[in-house]
Amino acid sequence: MFLLAFGIYLWCIINDILHFYHIINSTYTVPFGFVIFIISQSLILAKQYAKLHIKLEKLFQENLKLEHTASTLQNLAFIDQLTEIPNRRRFEE
Repeated sequence: MFLLAFGIYLWCIINDILHFYHIINSTYTVPFGFVIFIISQSLILAKQYAKLHIKLEKLFQENLKLEHTASTLQNLAFIDQLTEIPNRRRFEE
């Protein structure tokens, strides 16, 4: 998408140069090409932002699972599962 937008912008620049030297009879098109280029850049950034947001959500969910697992392991390390009272490790702290 970037190359397409850059190609259109480059074509507009070449068109304006040829128009300036009266080689072709057309109109100035650089402003239109620049707008197309800027819009394509904003679309590319929006797409990348959406991908990163999805990745962030996945990492956040993974982090929550890891925190829950860590608290469960901490609980298992300090509380006896048979009697459900604190074991020796809890008293040694």
